[in-house]
Amino acid sequence: MSKMRGAQSTVNVVIDELEANRAMFEALCQACQGERLERAVPAGHWTVQDHLAHVASFDELAVGLLRGDGRMAETALASPGSETWNEAQVARRAGRSLAMLLDEMAAWRERSVGLLAQQTDNSLSAEIYFSGDARRAAGMISLRLWLESWSRHDMVHARWILSALPELAVNSDYQSWLADDPVLDAMEREEGRG
Repeated sequence: MSKMRGAQSTVNVVIDELEANRAMFEALCQACQGERLERAVPAGHWTVQDHLAHVASFDELAVGLLRGDGRMAETALASPGSETWNEAQVARRAGRSLAMLLDEMAAWRERSVGLLAQQTDNSLSAEIYFSGDARRAAGMISLRLWLESWSRHDMVHARWILSALPELAVNSDYQSWLADDPVLDAMEREEGRG
């Protein structure tokens, strides 16, 4: 997560990052028309459209966490790394058009950012279950730490999508957006490629 700018709260910093990253991700999605959606991402078994379907699902998880819906959060967070939850979400969205996926992304992001805006910096210390990754074993982590990853989630999938679309990967806006970021690099290694 970026260092706090001046007196700006952590919550506002996360919201700013989420909105900036989503704007860039939506621009990339708009460029993924026609046959580009069906291209296979080189590492993994997902297509570009599968990655978009996954991203469309992820803010639903954030809404559950921010509402404090422990049952939903535990179910979802216990399995994203194991692919079960991710695969189910992608399968649930099979056949949806790009416009439908973008509409879903926008609706869930609006809800999740609205809930995040109601949080205080103190509430970000709440503990949530995390299924583990290359850096941490499964267990309880702070909501703040989870938000650090969530704020870069679109960026991870943008990198993978662009690996399947070299004609778009040369775009300087995408290159600047996805430039060297140690947290993003670690997340990409941890999450796998679908």
